[in-house]
Amino acid sequence: MRLQLFEFTDLKWYPGMLKRPIQDYLDFVSERFGLFVDLEGLLGPELQRLGENRVIDLGSGAGGGLLSVWRALKAHVPGLKVIQTDLFPGEIRDDYTQEGIEYREEPVDARSVPGDLRGFRTLFSVAHHLPPAILKEVIQDARRSGQGIALLEPVQKSVVSILGMLIVVPLLVLFLTPFIRPFRFSRLLFTYLVPIIPLTIVWDGVVSCLRAYSAADLLALAESTEGPVYIWKSGKHGRGAGVVYLVGGPALA
Repeated sequence: MRLQLFEFTDLKWYPGMLKRPIQDYLDFVSERFGLFVDLEGLLGPELQRLGENRVIDLGSGAGGGLLSVWRALKAHVPGLKVIQTDLFPGEIRDDYTQEGIEYREEPVDARSVPGDLRGFRTLFSVAHHLPPAILKEVIQDARRSGQGIALLEPVQKSVVSILGMLIVVPLLVLFLTPFIRPFRFSRLLFTYLVPIIPLTIVWDGVVSCLRAYSAADLLALAESTEGPVYIWKSGKHGRGAGVVYLVGGPALA
């Protein structure tokens, strides 16, 4: 059974000075450990099937953690343009700008994407934050607009995943924090002296596992939407525990 508990970093009152170092850590881990490795083999063929060379990334957060994904996908789909968006936009990193990746300054709600943002929609590590009714709206908006969509989730609901969050993650936070850039004094203060950051990461990590959707859950939500005929695929992709995914797009004549 999926449990929709709260994550501290989802709460509006949780201080931004703590949210940003946590996002920096998550982005660092995503890149360093290749959480989304080899996704060009999953997304590339769908982009080619749809004749699409524009990706609209929804719920991008601070925009980090996906540079290797965009590089690999650009090599797979020549001329690919990537636009990152969020309901609460941040500032894109310089290395992303140098890669030609854009970050939309205006807020973008994944349930009602503006008409000028047409392209294949991606949501990395976003689905588990949303209850089923809202996630269905996100998928429905893509289908109503005739746009392809991919949900990609590295968290899974299992005893092994939860134990990893409780035992391994605290050690990783303590070990990796000095290597994370840009340097933030607040990150050191609230990791080692007042350990709010590691405690928040562990709590949110366990809750993420309990919130996680299975591939079957995502497929059922997609198939419950209405609109043009779509081709849906769901499953696990990648090495190790893999990434749970849902990929869909219009059935072409």
